Order: sequence, then C-alpha cells, then structure tokens
Amino acid sequence: MMLCCPLGGLVSASFGRRLTILMSAVPCAVSWIVIATAREFPVVLVGRVVGALSPSLFMAAVGVYVSEISHPHYRGSLASIQSCCLSFGMLVSYSLGYLLHYRQACWVALAVPAATLVSMYFQPETPYWLVENGREGEARCSKISTNISR
Repeated sequence: MMLCCPLGGLVSASFGRRLTILMSAVPCAVSWIVIATAREFPVVLVGRVVGALSPSLFMAAVGVYVSEISHPHYRGSLASIQSCCLSFGMLVSYSLGYLLHYRQACWVALAVPAATLVSMYFQPETPYWLVENGREGEARCSKISTNISR
C-alpha cells in the first residue's frame, strides 16, 4: 500500500476524486472474490496483492473529496471519520474472520465495495476538481454546496 499511495494521488488528480473512489472499489471487490474462490494458497496471495491496491487509491481520494465538499467549519471532524471507519472496518473484518469460515467472511466483506460503488455512483464530482480541469459550467451545476459555488 505504501508504494501505491502516490499512484492514488496521481489518479485522483487526473480522473477526479469521485471516479478514483469508484475505481478503488473494483480491485477491492475482485480481491474478495478471488480469495473467496481460491483453491490454492498462491491464489489467495494474489487476491491480497490486488486488494492492497484498493486502499491506496481510496485513502488518497477520500480525504480530498471530503475536504472539497464539506463546509470549512466541519472539515476537521469529517476528515477524522475516515480513520475511524478504517479502524472499525478492520474490527468488523477480524470479527467476521473469527465467527465465519474465511470464504464466508469474504462474501460478506464484498458488501463494502458494492455499497461504495452504488453510493458513489450517484454523487457528483467536487466543484474544485471540475474548476481545476476547466469544467466551470459543470462546477456551477454541481449539487454539492461548497464555498466555491458561492
């Protein structure tokens, strides 16, 4: 993950925060499916390597997305939610691993990237990124209420 985080920043700057978050859900979903269906240990390792790409893309984009769409008064509080959710997700993942067979835990964990895909699909791109990339008209029409549009 440490090696891929700069890639997440580059992808986020090039393709937008929203699209980067959507793209990060794909390797996560693929990794859970690969691990759940693996018949050999090396395939499980491949699934883990693919899965490591997801948080490196996600963590680089989510913090920026939240800071660009939130009111300045709430940015600090909302930015800390990312770390809390990451920690809570690890707790849930370890708990599932304790309570279920690892294949079942993988299928349950697949709900997270699926929910990310569905929820972020309906969210607009940040007005800041749109303006930064010469799409001022779209930024004005963005349904996100930020200081940029005021």
